[in-house]
Amino acid sequence: MRLLAWILLLSVIFSSDPLLAGLYKHVDKDGTVTYTDKPASAKQEEFQPPEISNIETPPAPAPGTVFKRRESAAHKTRYEAVTLIDPKHNSTIRDAQGKVTLQFSLTPPLDQAAGHKLVIFMDAKELISLDQSTSHTLSNVDRGTHVVYGEIHDPKGRVVTRGKQSSFHMKRQSAR
Repeated sequence: MRLLAWILLLSVIFSSDPLLAGLYKHVDKDGTVTYTDKPASAKQEEFQPPEISNIETPPAPAPGTVFKRRESAAHKTRYEAVTLIDPKHNSTIRDAQGKVTLQFSLTPPLDQAAGHKLVIFMDAKELISLDQSTSHTLSNVDRGTHVVYGEIHDPKGRVVTRGKQSSFHMKRQSAR
């Protein structure tokens, strides 16, 4: 009986076409790729798939292992506030030359060692990037309402934190 089982097993292994069949790749005129075990034409060559590589995974860490999250030096400072303190929110500036000084308060102070910069925006456009100062004077600001806010950027230009928007109104007296 064992001999019969071995003969049957060997005949199945050596006579099955799917195990010995080749792979064929066919690309039609629309660029559709089809893989099959039967050639589409007599002159089609057999396709050899790339070899499969085995990658060994590292061993699992021991139960109870604590992993510390690595942070770059640029992101260690956590800013609590980036606030426009002058001009005050919703205040009116009256200046014939349209001059205004934007003064920001940062809590904690700007981390210059980490390469952080204060980037000032007005009316959704970047005005200036400051790496030491927290104030900037503008002149010839147009009449009307302007929206200002500041962002802290790391050395790669990524936003570390963004302050709230504040607005002021510029009134320019015209010469009569």
